[in-house]
Amino acid sequence: MEKDRINDTEKSFLSGKKRMDKLKVLMKYAGISVFEYFPDSDRMVLYNEQLEEEKGIMPFLGQLGQICTIHPEDVQKMREFLLGQTLGTVELKLLKKGHYKRVLLDALQKEEGDQSVIGCIRDITEIRKREELLEDQARRDSMTGLYNHDTGKLLVNEYLREKRMDASSGLLMLDVDHFKNVNDVYGHLFGDEVLIGFSGFLQSFFRKEDILIRTGGDEFVVFLKEISREALEKKVSELVKRVGKLTFSKRDFVMSCSVGVCFLPGGLGDYSYEQLLEHADLALYRAKIAGRNQYAVGEKLIPLDIGNKGETAVKLLMDETMEKREFEIYFQPKISLHNYKIVGAEALVRWRRPDGIVVRPEHFLPFYEKNGKIVELDFYVFE
Repeated sequence: MEKDRINDTEKSFLSGKKRMDKLKVLMKYAGISVFEYFPDSDRMVLYNEQLEEEKGIMPFLGQLGQICTIHPEDVQKMREFLLGQTLGTVELKLLKKGHYKRVLLDALQKEEGDQSVIGCIRDITEIRKREELLEDQARRDSMTGLYNHDTGKLLVNEYLREKRMDASSGLLMLDVDHFKNVNDVYGHLFGDEVLIGFSGFLQSFFRKEDILIRTGGDEFVVFLKEISREALEKKVSELVKRVGKLTFSKRDFVMSCSVGVCFLPGGLGDYSYEQLLEHADLALYRAKIAGRNQYAVGEKLIPLDIGNKGETAVKLLMDETMEKREFEIYFQPKISLHNYKIVGAEALVRWRRPDGIVVRPEHFLPFYEKNGKIVELDFYVFE
């Protein structure tokens, strides 16, 4: 008896006006509206929240291409859905109050004798926004908001595959100078502040179409699309100067960075992100050898078989420095203590970099001695 009474109550609760009212409330909060399409007359009827006819359009499919509320790309999808040529749900973009909304269309299964297609339209705009936000967060570094390494590599490789053959581009590898000392002296919280501040600067400094990546720790990569060699070097030179002017909560901290540059001229064969990164990494190492707070350019895109990155970088650096004749020779006179006359001179080698900075011999001679290039340097001096 009790069970029968409960069933009777349930039937009463879900019947008549109460049932319709509950259904209307559910539809309102779920963002659902109902439509009915009559194929014979090509008439579309849209119902309001009270399930009353709100709007009728006839002909509908006959003027579908002119109905501006449907995104042009979705016109054919709508047509196939209403004609029963598409099974299941269909996602469309509909214009509402000046903005496109993402909606999901579904229809009741049509039975024999049915004269119309009855279905519902569900607004899924916010759902898609949340999904896109979560997807974007998964693609980015959680601290800096830049692309993470995997996503950045994917985007660069995608561009390299699809770019115009004659388009030139550049890849930079950036490293915060002596970042370990920053953490040791000021603490890790301040170290995070430096990384976040540096990332914000990079986002404001580079173009929107450039790809900014945090590869890990204090290392960053920037890929610049369609840029000339001259513009690339000018941009990097300005970057190094501007970084030194960044300010942080610790007023006595002065930041600097080193940059390795790989330029990919137009017309070259296929190159991948990994190959460009190897050359930029090599150039970065050279910038560090030369004293940091500067950039170095990988002059030649050559196949690299790097067993020891540092050794390879030094050898390339030594060869290029002599080829460009960047070494300067100074003669220091030797004076006799007996008669105070000049009796000879000592040849001193100094390396004047393209930016005008003079590098002292103790910073580069040990590498020449270690790699067997000191004899070549001697001949360079004799010449």
